[in-house]
Parts: sequence; structure tokens; C-alpha cells
Amino acid sequence: MRRAERGSVDATGIKCNCHGSTYDVNGAVTGGPAFSPLVHYKVTVAADGAITIDANAQVAATERTKVG
Repeated sequence: MRRAERGSVDATGIKCNCHGSTYDVNGAVTGGPAFSPLVHYKVTVAADGAITIDANAQVAATERTKVG
């Protein structure tokens, strides 16, 4: 399956084409069948620009990683 078929992300939110759920930009459900918000993980950006997502460290939906 190509990535584009799984869903989309834009400035207004996230859409899952697999199950039809939609989420706002913070991951809160705006349309089902999903009933739980998306989980947020810790993101770090190294000096060389490398991005790391720590799947073992959940963070609040409001936490943002500064870039640049």
C-alpha cells in the first residue's frame, strides 16, 4: 500500500483513509469511528537536523518541539 492511500495531514488536521476517522491538529477525534485521541511522543531535533521520535516517551498533546 502506498503511503498516500493511508491518509493525509494538512494544516487543518489528519484523516485516516483506512477507517475514515479524522483528527484536529492536536490529534483529538473530530470524526469516528475512532473514539480516542492520537498519542503524542517526544520529538528531538539534533544540531545536524536529524529528527528522532521516542516511541517510549509519551508527551502532552500541547507539547511542541522548537525547530531552528
